[in-house]
Amino acid sequence: MTRYATHMLLVLLICLPLAAINNHYCGDLTVGDALGIEPPAIAAAISADSIPEITGPDEVAAGKPAWFSVAGVSSGASAAFMPTALLDTSPSRVVAGNALFWVASPGEYVLTAIVVDWDAKRFTPLSKQVTVTGDKPNPPVPPVPPPTPGDRFVLIVSETKDRTPQEAATLATLRRWLTDQKIQWRIIDPTTEAAWMEPHAAKLKEAGVKGTALLVYAPASDSHPGAYLAVEPLPGRSQEAIARIEEALK
Repeated sequence: MTRYATHMLLVLLICLPLAAINNHYCGDLTVGDALGIEPPAIAAAISADSIPEITGPDEVAAGKPAWFSVAGVSSGASAAFMPTALLDTSPSRVVAGNALFWVASPGEYVLTAIVVDWDAKRFTPLSKQVTVTGDKPNPPVPPVPPPTPGDRFVLIVSETKDRTPQEAATLATLRRWLTDQKIQWRIIDPTTEAAWMEPHAAKLKEAGVKGTALLVYAPASDSHPGAYLAVEPLPGRSQEAIARIEEALK
């Protein structure tokens, strides 16, 4: 490949993707144009042994635009910033090695550029860390739902004839714990026919809970309609069941 062909290929590899991304973010009007901010003047070509670097402020206030450029580029080389949504890089400024940096959120950011030495056929990547200062917005505090009023009641539905030794031991532990905690509770067989059991049986059917079940609820009263705090299978281990009841009672 001839030197001219190599030169043109490198130009296309750098400038075409940069210009495409710029058009996506900025169109024909750049941020700098809209703000009336002019890029810094490009210094005259300097000696070939100079070391390229990204120049510009190390610290920028959030929401304030700042210009950055690539300095130390020899006459036989070209420089360009790698475009991102944070940089305004019109085609003319890409060739000149300038970019307008503008960020709204405080934090640490890294700018990246590349220098192409056409004579030596060498690519040199450059980077610069920029600190954007300002107050970080406070994260939104999720609303805390108001507690359900009224007393709490724990109802355990368990089939006596199908009860395993493990389940029997768990229920025995729960009886002692609920009594010690002075929590109202009841363990009942699902075949029990009672008017007060009908809404609980309907709730279990609605939730698709089968087998031994745990219901924690606040009974209805004159001041509130009542609410279910837990409708789920009863954990097999007593400590897990106690933890779940404590969570539902909060």
